[in-house]
Amino acid sequence: MGIQKRFRVHKTGETIQLHGIITDTSNLKVLDEMVSDSNVFDCSQVVSASWNGLLRLDAYLSKLSGQITLTHVPYHLFQYLRLLPNVGQKYVLGDIELTLLGSADGSITCQTRFLNTAVLNTLAHTDPKPFIHLEDGAQLIGRDSFICPARFGSRDYQPSSLKSAWYQQNTEQFDFWYDYVSFANITLSLAMDLVQSQESTLETLLKDIELGVTSIETSLGLLMPSFKATGAQSLGNVTEFVKKACDTLGSILEKSGKEVSDILVRMQLLAGNGDFLQADALYKLLREFGETVSTLYTTLTSIEEIGASTGQQISNLSRIGSYKAMILGLKPEAISEETLNAVRETMDIMDPLSEGDWTETRTEFLQHLEGVDQSLSKIIILLQGFDLLRQILEHRLHEGEAIQDFLKRGGADWRGTKAAVYSLVNRTLVTDQEKYSCEFFIPEAARGEDNNQKPGDILLF
Repeated sequence: MGIQKRFRVHKTGETIQLHGIITDTSNLKVLDEMVSDSNVFDCSQVVSASWNGLLRLDAYLSKLSGQITLTHVPYHLFQYLRLLPNVGQKYVLGDIELTLLGSADGSITCQTRFLNTAVLNTLAHTDPKPFIHLEDGAQLIGRDSFICPARFGSRDYQPSSLKSAWYQQNTEQFDFWYDYVSFANITLSLAMDLVQSQESTLETLLKDIELGVTSIETSLGLLMPSFKATGAQSLGNVTEFVKKACDTLGSILEKSGKEVSDILVRMQLLAGNGDFLQADALYKLLREFGETVSTLYTTLTSIEEIGASTGQQISNLSRIGSYKAMILGLKPEAISEETLNAVRETMDIMDPLSEGDWTETRTEFLQHLEGVDQSLSKIIILLQGFDLLRQILEHRLHEGEAIQDFLKRGGADWRGTKAAVYSLVNRTLVTDQEKYSCEFFIPEAARGEDNNQKPGDILLF
């Protein structure tokens, strides 16, 4: 990992600067000697952060006393941080990165801008509208209650402030569709995060195991010249398989996520269009959403294959038991001092008390075998993440089917469809990512079920 990506921390004056990537293994204890009664954390140099990484940061910040402010928060952090209940309670966001609509005709630009949340709060309260326009006329992408901390969860704008006559007359329906698609969009982003996390964690663990197996097999070759080493090379093949499969899956999810994000922007533009007089324009976008989500069907089999194939390959490579038997079967008198020293060097055994002693060296060798075996077991557990990923996407597919059925009926009984979609969401929350996303974007769907698991837990259903 390059220096730009490695998590590190610096302090300039009273500002603590975070750098690199925040993951669930990032060493946050380095902050202990820097924090004080009033802390400002500059996030501008954070390259990326996994969901579990932000959960750990959130837990750390929430235990600090005094005033805590996160400044220069990039959007890729903000989109996840805003889902956490502690934001605004245990710590606040100073300024956040948001994307702007680039022109009056609604064309989308890559331009982003850091905006002070106090300014956003003032704008939102002065003239409550579902979508915020800045003083220079630029329109922020996203509903005010999704991007303005002081407005999180609020829906108190007046229908008369809406330019679209259809939106004015059908506010509840439009808000349901927009909010649900926002929920689906963030869960696709979180699914992408899960794929990247799985790939990174598995790749690191597999490479560590490969190094361990290499030293084991090299040592066995020294002890038994007839021994043939194949495990390390096979582990390299597994690593390459996982990387290639996750990259392919990630590309599909990224494409789908961009398409859903684009649909959300066009829904926002529709809400501000005075010519939006009929439901057909909105339903056309919902059809596009359904078509985009339906393309994820092909990924379900792929996801199952990644987990099953990797697990099978790992099981086939589990030779620790046979290696242990080989070591235990060796007679001390058959091992020369030169061979013993070579094995100790290969296995990186540094304990001077076991030097020149095969029995003691063998004990450390067996401990090394046990460590590799435990790492192999961790991989089998990690592979369950692919099943969680499959379930998350499967849930969006089922909800998409309910929406497509609604459109096939010509848009009849949207409230019945809303109840059906919310019921599907509520009954199939698998991860805390989905739970927090549901409570933030569609809180009505989150009510009625007891989902009190701790962050990071898996919900059973």
